[in-house]
Amino acid sequence: MAMPTFTRAASRYNLLKLHGRHLEVHRRLSVGQPLVQIMRELGMSRSTVNYTRDCDLGQARMGELQGERDKKAIDVQREIAEFAPLALEGMVALAVDPNSSQRTKFDTNRWFLETAGFSPTHKSESTVAHLSRDDIAKMRDDAAGANPIDVTPADVTPADVTLVEGEKSGGANGSAVSGSGGDD
Repeated sequence: MAMPTFTRAASRYNLLKLHGRHLEVHRRLSVGQPLVQIMRELGMSRSTVNYTRDCDLGQARMGELQGERDKKAIDVQREIAEFAPLALEGMVALAVDPNSSQRTKFDTNRWFLETAGFSPTHKSESTVAHLSRDDIAKMRDDAAGANPIDVTPADVTPADVTLVEGEKSGGANGSAVSGSGGDD
C-alpha cells in the first residue's frame, strides 16, 4: 500500500486516493457547510478536514463538484427562461379574465406594475435620540434599581391604603409589617 506523500517545500499533505469520508468532506464543503460542523459531524480533526480539502485530489474534486453545481444552476436558469413566457401569458389571462375575482385582478396588476418598476414608495419614519453620557448613566442606574421609579399615584394618601388582616403599620419606612405585634 502506497503511503501519502508530504512535500516539505509546499508544506502540503497529498492524498493518493480519495475514500468515502474524503468524498463526504468535499460534498459538504461544496454545499457550504462550515468546517467546524463537518469536523463535529464526521468526527474528524481540523487538520484532517483541511488537508482533505487542500490536497491536489481534493482540489480537483472540489472543481468537479463546483462545475456540476454551476451546470445545474445554468439548467435551472434555462428552465425558468423557457417557462417565463408561459407564466406571463397566464398572468395576463388572469388580469383580463372577466371571471377572475377583483382581488386576483388587483394582485396580478400590482405584480405587473411592481415588476415593471412602478411600485409605491414605502416610507418609514424613525426618531433618532442622541443620548448624553449622563442620560445613559441614569438609564443604567434606573435599570439596576439605584433610582427606583415611583409608581404610586400622586393622589393616594396613607388613609387610602388598606392593610391586610393580620398586618399592622410599623415598619421604619411606613410599610406594612407582618406578625402579631408582640415581642419575639
